[in-house]
Amino acid sequence: YPKVNKVISLTNMEFIESSAEGMEVHSILEGFSKEELASFRYRLNDWRQMYEGTVISRDGSLAAIIIQPDKGASEEETAAIYQYMEGIVAEYRGAEYSGTGYGSQDLSFPMAGKPVINKEISRSVFRDVIFLVPIAAFLIIVVLFFSFRKPEGVLFPIISLAISCIW
Repeated sequence: YPKVNKVISLTNMEFIESSAEGMEVHSILEGFSKEELASFRYRLNDWRQMYEGTVISRDGSLAAIIIQPDKGASEEETAAIYQYMEGIVAEYRGAEYSGTGYGSQDLSFPMAGKPVINKEISRSVFRDVIFLVPIAAFLIIVVLFFSFRKPEGVLFPIISLAISCIW
């Protein structure tokens, strides 16, 4: 995606180990064969304090994918990244996965960050407006009717309110 600076996940993190020459840096996940996956599990357990609580949960049930937008990315661009990720995640949400050794479980993809919060606030405000505007309009009409007890006493203030809202 064009405005993404960096993606950090278990698939592209590095693992540092000592060797006869000093230190060697490897990709923590080098492939998907049985041997490579066994090596991956060994590396995760060997340097547990590095990965737990950062990219993998303490109980091993969640793994993080951290997406860092470019420094100059606008809110609209970060929102577009979020929507793009939401589209990818929607394909897999609720699917069953049995590769854990603990039986089948539903896949879930919790998301966090400023774009997620902004989107949820927008959704919530929109739902509230759709629900509350008709109630507020009804209450205003009722109060105007009981205050003036004439149709003109309701109609003229409502017209002036509508004009001021449009203006």
